[in-house]
Amino acid sequence: MTEDMILNFGHDPKVKGTDYKTGDGTCVRDYIDVTDLIDAHVTALEKAKPRNVGIFNVGFISLDCGMPDKESTYIEESTGLNFSTDADFILSGKRGRIKTEDPGSGMAYIKPYKTVRYFPEGTRNCYKLIVMQGTHYLIRAVFVYGNYDDLKQGPKFDLYLGPNFWTTINLQDKTGATTPLISSLELRPLKDDSYTTKTGSLKLFSRWSFSDSESIVRRFPDDVHDRVWSTYFLDGEWTEISTTTPVDNTNAFDVPQAIVSKASTPISHGPTNTIGSRLWSRNWTMEPREDIHLYLHFAEIQDLIAGPREFSISWNGNVIDDEYSPPEFVVETVPIRISSTCDDNCYVKLRSTNWSNFPPSMNAMEVFWVLQLPQPETDENDVTAFKKIQATYGIQKMSWQGDPCVPTQYMWTGLNCSNTFPSIPPRIIFLDFSFYGLNGTITSDIQYLSQLQKLDLSNNNLTGKIPDFLAKMKFLTVINLSGNNLSGSVPQTLLNMEKNGLITLILQGNQNLCLGCVSDGDKESDGDNKKKLLVPILASAALMGIITAVISLIILFYKKKRSSKGLIRPSIVANKKSFTYEEVKVITNNFERTLGEGGFGVVYHGNLNGNEEVAVKVLSQSSAQGYKQFKAEVDLLLRVHHINLVSLVGHCEEGQHLVLIYEYMSNGNLKQHLSGECASSPLNWENRLRIAAETAQEWVGFKLTNGDIESIVDPSLIGNYDSSSLWKALELAMLCNSPSSSGRPNMSQVANELQECLLSENLRKRGKHDLDSKSSVELSTSFGPERTPDAR
Repeated sequence: MTEDMILNFGHDPKVKGTDYKTGDGTCVRDYIDVTDLIDAHVTALEKAKPRNVGIFNVGFISLDCGMPDKESTYIEESTGLNFSTDADFILSGKRGRIKTEDPGSGMAYIKPYKTVRYFPEGTRNCYKLIVMQGTHYLIRAVFVYGNYDDLKQGPKFDLYLGPNFWTTINLQDKTGATTPLISSLELRPLKDDSYTTKTGSLKLFSRWSFSDSESIVRRFPDDVHDRVWSTYFLDGEWTEISTTTPVDNTNAFDVPQAIVSKASTPISHGPTNTIGSRLWSRNWTMEPREDIHLYLHFAEIQDLIAGPREFSISWNGNVIDDEYSPPEFVVETVPIRISSTCDDNCYVKLRSTNWSNFPPSMNAMEVFWVLQLPQPETDENDVTAFKKIQATYGIQKMSWQGDPCVPTQYMWTGLNCSNTFPSIPPRIIFLDFSFYGLNGTITSDIQYLSQLQKLDLSNNNLTGKIPDFLAKMKFLTVINLSGNNLSGSVPQTLLNMEKNGLITLILQGNQNLCLGCVSDGDKESDGDNKKKLLVPILASAALMGIITAVISLIILFYKKKRSSKGLIRPSIVANKKSFTYEEVKVITNNFERTLGEGGFGVVYHGNLNGNEEVAVKVLSQSSAQGYKQFKAEVDLLLRVHHINLVSLVGHCEEGQHLVLIYEYMSNGNLKQHLSGECASSPLNWENRLRIAAETAQEWVGFKLTNGDIESIVDPSLIGNYDSSSLWKALELAMLCNSPSSSGRPNMSQVANELQECLLSENLRKRGKHDLDSKSSVELSTSFGPERTPDAR
């Protein structure tokens, strides 16, 4: 699975004339700002990469921003890293080259930081990188002003990661309008078990090594993850100890050998010896944070013949470990997570215990705070539909970069979105393409904007008929198609909806459009319907015989026992949208309207985003049998999908509150239709058979997708069958059930396939077919109505 990592550069209209320091990495005003973020939600670069991406180390992305796109990828001399142009990853911006360098910045001299891409146009300019979900990424953005524009006025602007605010970059000495820029963008994959957080990402405050023998900045190739380490040492209070013996640094953090082979320790040994009070006395200009992460890296690098080295570790007076001893010549990382904050005077103390023969020592330290990224991106189905519409009409707008709906201040022109709850992906509810010069017909991709409420395609050059699908978009209330060249008749369903006040139609200015005509679909006679039904009925009858022959080998066998012991239950809907219990209260208007009640609990009416009705099922805390029904229903709906079964929208698992949220069926449930309560007559036998057959087909399809044939084969066969012939028969059965005639095999193909199945089984019985028929085949393939399984 892949997802897009978007880096946004937005002009900052909010802050004027204030001195803001980012507090991460190195910030030298007017010259360089380096900001690091460890993001727990993205991982390494997908193998299919556009053009020349730097791949000196696996998964590294190293972009020289502003490098001419015609220049070749190069190896930066001091690091040995491959850098390439950023031209393939951004649609906007201009190139520049710095004219002054600052020796104090430490990194201003390397080649990637001597070019810039600056953005004089647009409120938002975005880099789009294809990454894979699953592991951590270190994301480093470097900004060097270097008076590239001869104005001697550094910029100030906001930086976003996707739809979420990251930080403000401030290289200003003066106030006034400025132009955003970037020098380098670097992404580095990290190990999965390093720098873990419950939520959000880690924003770097500082990363120190402790040595007085060198004052350099270390990164790749010393650090295999290309972290940047600066040196910190308190002269007169500390002394350095070191070793030439290799130190085992192969834990999750891979601290460089050159760093862990040195450590700082107090000059004299006594009860007042501390390390860190001055280390942490530097200004901490970040706003108060509630979640700070420290990583202390220790290794004993001396042969302690005279006795142990033992000390306590404390943070701002809070003891973390009262008797700690570093392991000998092995790196151990002590993670500290603090929910409280400190103002300017933050410190770590290491104090020797009474029986320690050596003073405390420290090798390296990293300090982060948690940066929450609460805003989800726009619903992916809406984004896909919008991009298809954009491609159909060939619309290109510079402002259409990044996420269409969020951040809200950068929402794309031509649309409006709903964003009621921070935890729910925004949806596109208004599409305004008026005066866009559109040509062609009204694209069918519009129907996939399923939450659309208003559609304005007025004053374009659209031709053809008004499509019927507009009447099926259940939230659409306004359609403006005026000022086009549409022809034909208006669908009668739309006219009826307008007559009943359900929709507003604006159609004037279409000279060839007939408002009083009956559409071709409404003219279809009963005789035509009978002709259209004849072919599928005959085909279905023939196929039913084939399917019956195949399914004589198979039964729908599904039996699963699971005991539930203890107080901890696993999440049963982890892949659906999670809501808080407070959000559930808002959705149901504090459980105002009851739809029904059963052994599991009560079902309430709810509303999402003000326009999507849902049914909210709340598990009764007093019913043990209710939870079993609750889980069984979830297991079924997660696996079986059918037009006659409700879809699971989301869930809430918060303490004792277990809630499931379904789509709302306004026309009643299946039981009511079977009994005739919600219809003029009960559901007929044909439809009952169709619902049962299609639901069973979906269940079998799910099993095949997961390569599980043992659970659907008659257990009385006891594995006595040829798995190859069985898979061939199953694939044939699924093909015969394809809703499209082009996807179904003809009778000759069916006969040949079944003959091959029989031949394969006969060969097995004669001992000429050496297959392990008892093992299931594992599949990663998924398929829907238009796709069949292929397990072989």
